[in-house]
Amino acid sequence: MNSNNIAKIRGLFGTLIIDDVLFRTMINMKLDKVVATIQNKFDVKKLPRELEAIMNCWIRTDAWYVEHGVSKFEACLEEVVDDEMTRLLIDFLVGRINAMQDGESLNESDLCDALKHVSNVLSTMEWETETRFTYYAMCWAQDFRDRILSCDYDHDFSWVSKETGETHYSLPHVSKCVNNVDLEPLFDSFEEATE
Repeated sequence: MNSNNIAKIRGLFGTLIIDDVLFRTMINMKLDKVVATIQNKFDVKKLPRELEAIMNCWIRTDAWYVEHGVSKFEACLEEVVDDEMTRLLIDFLVGRINAMQDGESLNESDLCDALKHVSNVLSTMEWETETRFTYYAMCWAQDFRDRILSCDYDHDFSWVSKETGETHYSLPHVSKCVNNVDLEPLFDSFEEATE
């Protein structure tokens, strides 16, 4: 979570028992877990055409990954979830403050309650069709000067493994697990996965 968002949330607490490093760590760990949960259940069959075209462009141009094995998709998703998580955490904590009696202040258990509530809300949202996510992806595409072509709108999102020739209709680099058994290996890079 970015520093400004952490500061907004931290500002709702008076003197908190936990230090700022642990405070930041608790929030960032929850954010990472929520993003991973969303990616693992993400259904590319539900994508709006605009988001599908952007993702097809990233595959077509071999620009799925930005750096260090992080995909544009994942970084974009993390950014929108970060902003939404901040908004929801603040709303929850302000509600808690308003329900308190004079002299009481927020504590670590309030933060834990807020994180649990917000992660449940965010994890159950349908991010595939969430307009904010599509908007963020459009911004990412503009920032990276990705050229979305009409051919990117012409087919459902998919990518082809150059190694096996198999077409995949799921996100690259996200494992599909059944009973803790990986059905598809993860690769260090998309290029390795598509060779």
